[in-house]
Amino acid sequence: MNKRIGQRLAVGNVTISISLIFVLLFVVSCGPQLINTRILAARPVPGGSSSSYPDVRKIYESDDEIVLVSTWNPVSKSEGHKIRWEVYNSIGEIVHTTGDDDITIRPHMFNSYRIRFDQKIKNRLSSGMCKIKMYLDENLVASHDIEYVRRSIINHNIDGAVILPFRFAVFSHKLSKGFLNTVPNAIYGEVKRIVKNAVPPAVAEERIGDLYYSRNVNDKDLMRSIAEGFSEDIFVTGSLDLGKYDGEPSRLTVCVYHSRTQAMKRFTYSTVHGRRYSLILADLIQGVLYKEGFFDYLRTL
Repeated sequence: MNKRIGQRLAVGNVTISISLIFVLLFVVSCGPQLINTRILAARPVPGGSSSSYPDVRKIYESDDEIVLVSTWNPVSKSEGHKIRWEVYNSIGEIVHTTGDDDITIRPHMFNSYRIRFDQKIKNRLSSGMCKIKMYLDENLVASHDIEYVRRSIINHNIDGAVILPFRFAVFSHKLSKGFLNTVPNAIYGEVKRIVKNAVPPAVAEERIGDLYYSRNVNDKDLMRSIAEGFSEDIFVTGSLDLGKYDGEPSRLTVCVYHSRTQAMKRFTYSTVHGRRYSLILADLIQGVLYKEGFFDYLRTL
């Protein structure tokens, strides 16, 4: 008799446990659904395309910060959530946690969090693969493996850089200035990894006013005039031309002006129109940075 009761209770406990698992799965599935997480060098501009920024593939000892971006499915506005990011070193020790922060998830929006790598964190990191985890409401929802390199990539031959606004030739009224400013801001994110004291495009635009828009970006006289108002060595500007029709190429040109030598170097990359604009921007930015050699040029200048 007691044996039968025990068997019934055991079966009942299994049933209850399985039911709880299904309830938890139902709750998680009904919550915000993560599309992806990414590690960037700069926080995306308001209205910008976070998916167009280059991924950070390695974290160097000279990097002061990284930006962690999460993108969610376009569900209705969801409030009352807690998000936490954790950084682990190559031997699995936690070296940094953001703590639980409130997060509101909105349709078609991304959330970003900046992690600053101070000396205390760097002292606990060693060369090798580290891990970055993201938790939502205490549930692990994303994990990144990324290499940490105990080496500086700062070019000490360059005394500061200014990223100027870019010019845009666009035939779609749907593209906002914030979306287009993804390009100079993404360039800024990579420049500040190589050059100390990099000035972002929004700050540079406030300082130069209307002077920049009066002439061509390839005009050395214009660049010389702008440089007189700054103490930095390098000035980066460019133009974006998005093709009007499918099959027509889109083009990104980035110009680097050195105020001390008055030398100007151009980098141009083209891609064929016909895909989503966010993908076009991503292709153009990475093409100029890595395929055309802009990133390596700044490192060896």
